[in-house]
Amino acid sequence: KHKARFVNRTLFHITKSTLADSKHAIPDWIQKIEKMRGPCCEYNLEVVPSPTLYHYRNKSSFTAGLDIHGKPILGFLLGAVKDDIDRVADPSECSHVSLRALEIRKIVSDHMAQSELPVWDKTSHSGFWRRLTVKTFSTNEGLVIVEANPSEQSEERVQQEKEALVKLFKDNSVHESLCFLPWSGVSNFADDEIPIECLSGTPYAHEVLYDLKFRVSPDAFFQVNTKGAEVLYNIIKDWCNASANSKVIDICCGTGSISLCLAKSIKHITGVEMNASAIKDAKMNAELNGITNADFVVGKAEDVVPGLLEKYQDTEGEFIAVVD
Repeated sequence: KHKARFVNRTLFHITKSTLADSKHAIPDWIQKIEKMRGPCCEYNLEVVPSPTLYHYRNKSSFTAGLDIHGKPILGFLLGAVKDDIDRVADPSECSHVSLRALEIRKIVSDHMAQSELPVWDKTSHSGFWRRLTVKTFSTNEGLVIVEANPSEQSEERVQQEKEALVKLFKDNSVHESLCFLPWSGVSNFADDEIPIECLSGTPYAHEVLYDLKFRVSPDAFFQVNTKGAEVLYNIIKDWCNASANSKVIDICCGTGSISLCLAKSIKHITGVEMNASAIKDAKMNAELNGITNADFVVGKAEDVVPGLLEKYQDTEGEFIAVVD
């Protein structure tokens, strides 16, 4: 009920904010709303649940920091630094994190706690260990990305730690691919341009949606609840009401999961995404699944979509845009 009310408020807000931004050219869809004050579209307050409610996340990121006792740990922040809260808690009791991710987190966290290399301090912007991201999929494949600050260590010491991590995975029979992300910036999240080094395994993993197989790179977006995504995509198909003559633009398409799930039932689909790595995955996913009526473009939606609209305006058949 809470989520339904939140969605309904959001739909009202979309109408209000769009109206405020377009006083001199009010869109037709707003003029059709009674007094131009209703929700941007009809909504029956229904929320469709995911078939998987526990340990469903195929991606979890754990912050490196100190727990309430001052000991190094990988887990979840208890608050924000701006509120003078910088401690990290053990995530073992969190029911949304996959059990496999929790296992891997524990292995790396114990290793980190025994290391002489310090955890990242968000106040002084110093330290080595920063974050651990674990992606685990139903295919039994996975990616583990260790994010660390190499700027305070020699190249030899950083290389030594990389080799220690590879040995750690081997000794603990961790079959998931191990990757290393060097990041020395102040921001919590590394720049997209920073290359991710694969230390062991392959620099990608696969997940299955419906009967389609998807390749996922370390930095590419993929829906975090696979079974929930299948429910979501069924709803998207229903809302699109597309036909075999429809053309679709999938805006912010990521690795192409929505695009490729729609492709079989429409004439053509174009995916737009600013993450070049995700677009590379999307193209490979189309090839992997034998889909030939989809193409993918790297770029910001605001830069690419106007040209696509102009391209499709004189073509026959229905034109649909999907924004997720």
